[in-house]
Amino acid sequence: MEEKLNKLKTSLDKTLYKDINFEEQLQNNTITKLRNRRSEKRRYKPLFALITVVAVAFILFFSFDISTLHRNSANLGDEVKSNEMIGNESINYLIVMTREAEPSILLININYKTNGVKYIPIYHKLYVENTFFENLMTAQDIEKALSIEVEKEFVLHDHEIGNYIENQQDIQVENEFDFTHGDSQFNEGVVTLNTAEKFVDFTSMRVQDPRGHNGRNMRVATVLEELFKQEDFYSIILKKEIDKFDEVLLSGSNLKLDEQITIEDQYINGNYSEKINKENLVMLQKSFK
Repeated sequence: MEEKLNKLKTSLDKTLYKDINFEEQLQNNTITKLRNRRSEKRRYKPLFALITVVAVAFILFFSFDISTLHRNSANLGDEVKSNEMIGNESINYLIVMTREAEPSILLININYKTNGVKYIPIYHKLYVENTFFENLMTAQDIEKALSIEVEKEFVLHDHEIGNYIENQQDIQVENEFDFTHGDSQFNEGVVTLNTAEKFVDFTSMRVQDPRGHNGRNMRVATVLEELFKQEDFYSIILKKEIDKFDEVLLSGSNLKLDEQITIEDQYINGNYSEKINKENLVMLQKSFK
């Protein structure tokens, strides 16, 4: 700009303004102001850049913090449930073995501190005190009828488990008496279940058993006890990761019937069902709490 002013002055000296004298001081003041203005611009540029960097960093920090908070809030329910399970000494599994006839339903309690595993059969028609519950086949139904909490519910198909045994690993179980069912013959003593057909025949027989469906449920529990000892059973059939409660089952703990709880036969208007009175209900709630 100073150079331009000098050129302007030189140009004017060649025109009609050649005899006009510029005030030297005014010219110098103008040039000084221009120099100061350029200096101020240079000085403010780094300051502006610094402010910009701080503002961007500030925005990025709070954006990250808010997004992290959002993710944590989204998973809060899962974390609370997981922490509650970790704090429990025992939990309940509901196993529903589906088949063409009546399903086999077992409520299994696992205690990782005592390494104890127990079960009771659940009947899909059940009187709890004087209230009738029909089609008790889900965790929600069981919780409502018995006022207990079920951590996991597994709906298993006997043919699917049979195929697993045939393709993965056979099992040996104790059989209490001779019987024939379907195309399979089972002798008293240790029997090997190595085909899907044998598994289904062994766990579905009910009529020939003097204990009826209770005997069938006991055979189902015997088979499950052996299957729980196989890690593949959790990933392939139960479709879950092994946790500390499953490790109790993996260790080979016996799956025992809780015999202190009595569930009686109930016949009303020609309909067959089961019933549990108040005293046994209280014992069940304490045992499977």
